[in-house]
Amino acid sequence: MRAQPTRRTLFCLALGLSLLSSAAVARCSASFHDLLGQLQKQTAVLQRPSLLLEPHMQVQGLNMENLKRLCLPEYSEDFPKEAALRALSRPSFLRTLLTTLDEDTLRRLKELLLQLPAVPHYALPSVRGFNNNVRCMAQLLPAPEESGRTPRPTPRPTPRLPTSTPGSFQWKVATCRFLGGFHHFMLSVGRIFGDWAQTPGHSGRHSRTAPPRRGSRRGSR
Repeated sequence: MRAQPTRRTLFCLALGLSLLSSAAVARCSASFHDLLGQLQKQTAVLQRPSLLLEPHMQVQGLNMENLKRLCLPEYSEDFPKEAALRALSRPSFLRTLLTTLDEDTLRRLKELLLQLPAVPHYALPSVRGFNNNVRCMAQLLPAPEESGRTPRPTPRPTPRLPTSTPGSFQWKVATCRFLGGFHHFMLSVGRIFGDWAQTPGHSGRHSRTAPPRRGSRRGSR
């Protein structure tokens, strides 16, 4: 039976990743595999509900069985769904990540951390380190061939923290849905990067839902 990682273990891992990413801000790795490995490690930390959601639920009294369901990620409309992410080319997927986790989202997360002192404070450096590695990865991928202009990702709603009074029940539920959506978004991103590791071509779309290409179609000639 595999032991669950303790919060201290997660803290040490996240701190190490954030320091590693901060050191890499001035210089990007030229290795696709090295960057992909770092991104997979970072998503493994950021997708864990124990990072933000569970501390919030505990502090706000939402960790009771009849209230936990209110925080399910399917109620969140702040982040793109996995199916929409998989429909994008790899360059567009990376641009969508940067658009989703932009400075406005980081500012809103920072506001949340200030309102909830029990939430780990290494979360924001981890997200910034992740964004830096996404930018580095985008530099390694070939430019789109359609034109000289870089196509923009599909527009999406900007993640919003609730405008209701902090501490109210409405605020608690809206915030837990925001955080649940964030963790589920990072889980989806991690799955997609996992597919990249299995099909490490530097272009094209994600392969998990793609049908087999060998044998079946060639036989129909």
